[in-house]
Amino acid sequence: MFASWVNDVRNTIIEEGRTQNRKLPKGAAKTQKIREAYKLARVLNMPYTGRANSDNKSSSGFSWDGKVLRCKGYSTSDILHDIAHFQCSPPSRRYLPEFGLGSGFDTSNHEVAEATMLRAGMDEKLARKEEECASILGALWERHLGLPYWATLEFHSWIHFNEACDRIELREQLEKLYTFGLIDERGNPQVATRV
Repeated sequence: MFASWVNDVRNTIIEEGRTQNRKLPKGAAKTQKIREAYKLARVLNMPYTGRANSDNKSSSGFSWDGKVLRCKGYSTSDILHDIAHFQCSPPSRRYLPEFGLGSGFDTSNHEVAEATMLRAGMDEKLARKEEECASILGALWERHLGLPYWATLEFHSWIHFNEACDRIELREQLEKLYTFGLIDERGNPQVATRV
């Protein structure tokens, strides 16, 4: 049975997301939001760089190579999503390429990413569950920073809440994030990493 706060947070996320201004910040406001994401990475001791090769992919073939998050060409939403992965990942996988979850959208070194996932004891189902946690936490960071997060909910398929299964999965992920100490009972993201 879910704690009552989980339903409240779920409903708040959806209702606020539906009614918020969906325009992304531009110019100085956009730069400020990216700086806030970088600051969060620094506070969490997650190294990052804005440098990458000319096609905006890292020379290692990973957006997170286990040592540095490559952010060139990434939106604030993308950066916050990868920071959320850093937070959700257990220490045993935090410093593996792509967090030991296999290939991501910007992974070009698929062979190493998939081999790392297998060595880490992950399979696609476990990786998907952790991806769900990171997607929700990333959206909560966007909300916290005053960014429109509805597109993130759409992209990660969290807005199809007419089906009972989707509602249950969202609540499960919120409870998991709370158990990990990554959100509070109001759904506010915490500056912490999973232990």
